[in-house]
Amino acid sequence: MNNYQDFFATLNKAKALGESMLEVCITDTDGSSYRKSGARMLISANGEMTGLVTGGCLEGELTSIAPELLRTKKSQVLEYDMRTMDPNLCVFGPGCNGRVRVRINCLHPENNYGVLAQMQNHFPDAVQLLTAIDDSGDYAIRCGDALHSQGTLPKQVDSLLADAQSQPALLNLEGRDYLLEHIRPAKRLTLLGASSDARLLAVMARQMGFYVQLLDERDVYITEGQAKGLLVSNFEQAAFTVSSSDAIVIMSHDFDRDIKALPIALSSNADYIGLLGPADRRNRLLAKAELSHDQFADRLFSPAGLDIGADSSDQIVLSVLAEMMATLNNRSGLPLREKQGSIHG
Repeated sequence: MNNYQDFFATLNKAKALGESMLEVCITDTDGSSYRKSGARMLISANGEMTGLVTGGCLEGELTSIAPELLRTKKSQVLEYDMRTMDPNLCVFGPGCNGRVRVRINCLHPENNYGVLAQMQNHFPDAVQLLTAIDDSGDYAIRCGDALHSQGTLPKQVDSLLADAQSQPALLNLEGRDYLLEHIRPAKRLTLLGASSDARLLAVMARQMGFYVQLLDERDVYITEGQAKGLLVSNFEQAAFTVSSSDAIVIMSHDFDRDIKALPIALSSNADYIGLLGPADRRNRLLAKAELSHDQFADRLFSPAGLDIGADSSDQIVLSVLAEMMATLNNRSGLPLREKQGSIHG
């Protein structure tokens, strides 16, 4: 997952200073690679990197060519075969055994910071994106009924965008390569409760790319959370509806408030509904709320979290976040050593 909220923070800094920046995107790979098609990073005018496209194999090379691309405001496509490349180009040595092709676009005031600025305008809604894999910087992006394009694109761009899937697709149309993507910049997480450990979960989830809101009716928790730069409010001022959440975690640490939270979570579309506390507390809450476990259709995870031996607030938050990511990504949460085939598949 690319952390687009970090990308947008970097974009805002560049805009404020009127500086150019580079967007690096993996368009396709062959063999073993640290990240796959659609992975992105940014390189600012001062050389700072936001995100990574490899585990250090290419970042040194990319930052070394960045100044010239920033100076000329040019885009470029490069291909690296880490099976044969000079290990001296790699900061940590070529750890992967595959080929990677990357498209580097220069984003600057004259092109209105390209597709990244368009994505920011629509955040956190999903977009469909078609980009040319060459030095043109041509692209088309659609969000809902809004379509924006730049440069020369195929006549069937509308139908192509309509067919975009969650897995990026490499297309060749009229002798030109394109990358077709359906990008969901962030999954939505609602925390019902804004106490100290809920705020810790919000911070860690935000670092993982989630768009997080905390909802609470207690003014002291709202004030404390907002002071830390978190998106905290009462239910009436929610940033997005609870029903549109991908994940919900109930953690008010108040029995009566949790009773009220359960039917709210049940009425949502969330695939993950986490409830802290032991099974006995869960059963008492469900009984008081006049609900049954079956009504949640396997969406209720309680006690929330994976069994990693967590016994402190930060460890419990890690446990819950790991279970949440595994569930939303349709993964088992088992050790990778027990997984057959590609670790990315």
